[in-house]
Amino acid sequence: HLDEKGLTEATPEMVRTAAGNTISNYDTELLNLLKNEHEFLLLLAISRYFHNQPKSYITTAEINDEYQVLCEEYHRDPLKFATLKRYIVRLEKLDLLSKKFALPEGKERGRESRYGLLGFSAEVLEDQLTKMMDNIFK
Repeated sequence: HLDEKGLTEATPEMVRTAAGNTISNYDTELLNLLKNEHEFLLLLAISRYFHNQPKSYITTAEINDEYQVLCEEYHRDPLKFATLKRYIVRLEKLDLLSKKFALPEGKERGRESRYGLLGFSAEVLEDQLTKMMDNIFK
């Protein structure tokens, strides 16, 4: 990927793509594990964030912000923050997200949860989830 794009440094998305896990129109077994619209919206929010940001992690607050935007876009009532956190834990249990704790940026104390998308291209995942959501809700 680096040679093709004439780059010297890999982005987190390049690493996820190189991991080899892809989701296509023909292989949706993983997405079939999602139980309701909010799990789809949550995963779409995370994949959209990673597709648009060159970061390797997303915080719980950033997930909530992205999720709120998608709920508005798809005319869905958003979950309360505490309930949303339970859905994040479910995505972790499905091995779609990894979680690490770290010191919040710019602070000397405390910790924040940082989530990463496990081995899937955010771009491909976003595309697949968008198609599914558009078919169901738009």
